[in-house]
Amino acid sequence: MAFYFFLPSFYQNYKLDTLEEGLIQLENEIAGRSLNEAKTYINHFSEKTNTEVIVVDKDENIVYLPAYINQLFELRGSGSTIMRPIFPPLIGEPGKQDENDRVHITNIQLDLADGIYKAILRTSLQPVDEVPLVIVDFLPYLLIIIVLLTVGAALIYSRITAKPLIELNRIAKKMAKMDFSESTKVNGQDELGQLGTSLNQLSINLQQHITALKETNEQLQNDIERERQIELARREFIAIISHELKSPITVVKGQLEAMIHQIGPFKDRDTYLKRSYDVAVHMEGLVLELLSISELEQPNYLLQRQVVPLHDFIKSVIQSQEYFIHEKSLKIEEDLNTITIIADPSLLFKAIRNVIQNAIKYSPEGGTVKISLKYEDGVHISVWNESSLISDEQIQRIFEPFYRIEQSRNRATGGSGLGLYITKKILDLHDFSYEFSNKGEGVCFKVYIDSSYITEI
Repeated sequence: MAFYFFLPSFYQNYKLDTLEEGLIQLENEIAGRSLNEAKTYINHFSEKTNTEVIVVDKDENIVYLPAYINQLFELRGSGSTIMRPIFPPLIGEPGKQDENDRVHITNIQLDLADGIYKAILRTSLQPVDEVPLVIVDFLPYLLIIIVLLTVGAALIYSRITAKPLIELNRIAKKMAKMDFSESTKVNGQDELGQLGTSLNQLSINLQQHITALKETNEQLQNDIERERQIELARREFIAIISHELKSPITVVKGQLEAMIHQIGPFKDRDTYLKRSYDVAVHMEGLVLELLSISELEQPNYLLQRQVVPLHDFIKSVIQSQEYFIHEKSLKIEEDLNTITIIADPSLLFKAIRNVIQNAIKYSPEGGTVKISLKYEDGVHISVWNESSLISDEQIQRIFEPFYRIEQSRNRATGGSGLGLYITKKILDLHDFSYEFSNKGEGVCFKVYIDSSYITEI
């Protein structure tokens, strides 16, 4: 609509300004030239500005006509029938316009070398009136084109704009499902790029915190489970201790009451006092073992490391068990190298004694016990004895406190079940490796000591 109302007046002003500039240029170009020379410039001006120019002399005689009019006169002279064009008044005031033909007529004076002439100029303004009509006729097509271009541009822009938003939304939905496997590729300095960068950083931070929370939760679950296992072990430990202490106390109490009241065979006090004493000694040993375990389980327990001759320790333990060896007619095979290490002597002696005592205790009458001490890329201690093979399940539990392969817990067939548990604690404190396994026709306890603990071989 703006074109329709403002284009005609704008075009008319533009046309008149262009005409005025052209006239000034024409006057400068033909100044001082003859009429014949000036005609070339006048023709060029006429074609350039679409203006009809007629030049007359001082007597109002036409000395120059537009080129196409000269052609018409030439055709007329050849016998052709033409219609002479009718012009508005040739002489008029500058700026005069014909309202019907929409023309602008003006005249200027030409000072040429061969005289003074008058140029009458006629410029048509009619085409500008047709522009609004053409615009009105073309407007529906123009509107359709504009709508199509607008819709197309809007769709393209919306896809360009929406694509990063869709990508950010997709990543955000995955993050909402705790899936941090992808990061957004939206980057740049604009708001969407900054949002994409922030979303990636948020994803990294969330993943790190969630991972940390999971690890903390797993650790907490492990701690809870460990506490539960410790509590169960504590209850079982207390129950076993109660049983181990209650039974001999009951026996001693019963024997003493019977002796006090001189009931039946308990009249023989000397015999049953000796038995009561033996039970008390057993109870004392059990209490000492419990105290030893309690001491070893202290978190700040420190080993008193000294130089320990292993071969002498093993021979000393064997000598201390000579009575039981002869009583069961056992055959002891020794293969001991001279090796000295750094360890806690009292604890290590107790561990070696427990292992050898068990081998002697659980060997059959006339059986064989093999004890070796060798160096092979480290110290290897091996104690093997003839025995019935032990199941894998029992081997897995052999180092548990109060666990005994013989389930009747008869003191005649075994101890309290704390010997190997104490041995395990001592070897763990020294950081020595160990294992218990079936080997051939018996069982074998092996200890491995790293070379860093050796002082002499």
